[in-house]
Amino acid sequence: MITPGFSFLKTGTVFLVLLMLVSCSGNKQKEDKQGSTKNRPISVIGYVVRPDTFNVEINAAGTVLANESVELHPEASGRVTGIFFAEGEFVPKGKLLVKINDQELQAQLQKAKYVESLAQSDENRKRQLLEGKGISQEEYEISQNRLKTTQAEVELIEAQVAKTEIMAPFAGRIGLRNISEGAYISPTIAITALQQTNPVKIEFAVPQKYISLVQPGAEITFTDEKGQEYKAAIYATDASIDEGMRSIRVRARYDNPGNKLVPGMFVNVKVRSEASRNAIVIPAEALIPIMDGEKVYTSLGGRAIPHKVVSGYRTETRVEIRNGLKQGDTVLTTGLLMLRDSSLVRVDKIMNR
Repeated sequence: MITPGFSFLKTGTVFLVLLMLVSCSGNKQKEDKQGSTKNRPISVIGYVVRPDTFNVEINAAGTVLANESVELHPEASGRVTGIFFAEGEFVPKGKLLVKINDQELQAQLQKAKYVESLAQSDENRKRQLLEGKGISQEEYEISQNRLKTTQAEVELIEAQVAKTEIMAPFAGRIGLRNISEGAYISPTIAITALQQTNPVKIEFAVPQKYISLVQPGAEITFTDEKGQEYKAAIYATDASIDEGMRSIRVRARYDNPGNKLVPGMFVNVKVRSEASRNAIVIPAEALIPIMDGEKVYTSLGGRAIPHKVVSGYRTETRVEIRNGLKQGDTVLTTGLLMLRDSSLVRVDKIMNR
């Protein structure tokens, strides 16, 4: 006869064994599934490195500058007695533009020249006497010093007179004038501006990595707001790189026949590199930035192999690789976020086939 307690114990034991068997079976299936997923290769697209031709084109915003530009100010204060230019006209170098009243200076100059004449006569007479032993050397030197002093006074006044005449320092185009005849002006007042617009300068900036493309002598093309294209030659770059923008200022010179380009105009500048033959070029999306540079993954024996690379010039879609890859390598371009070193990969497609 079986007791109720013994029957309950036997039933519970059987249930516990069955539960453990089911749990072990579930864990085994889960482990098998995880192992299956882990060993599954990642589907990727590749790009086979082949010899290629590569060049780069830089687009930059440029500004037209005058070859020479100056704001004219008087060196002396006084009343304007003459204006000898028309607004907007081209003037030659040395042309008298503005005259300031110099009547007082002219009177002082006339007096100084009269004193100089007397001193010159006295010096001539004393020199003859010295030659005849009629006076001492000391007396002659006093006369000679008096002559030199009066000559210096004449030169000083002539220099002051010269400051009352404002001349064109170079040939160029006169701007709008800010004074009228009869006005009293001082060195703080701007009379007008003078700009040399034949030739003109084209100024623009490029990122520091393109410095090698903007060396003196390199040719650029630029277009104005109407789309007309011009060519110019770079003649100088700035002495340092802008630390904020990490770019360098560049200037080119254009002859500007007919003075079509006006200082201050905006132009679109293009700088194109010479074509590199047999270059190693990969799609831009294959390049992965890392802490100490850049890397790419290649496929070798079904595994993702990392390569640290040195990149060169780049466009929106392509990057030149200068070190780290060789022709024939299959560079991976998709699935990069899932890749780890030696990950299993399956190249489903080659982009350049």
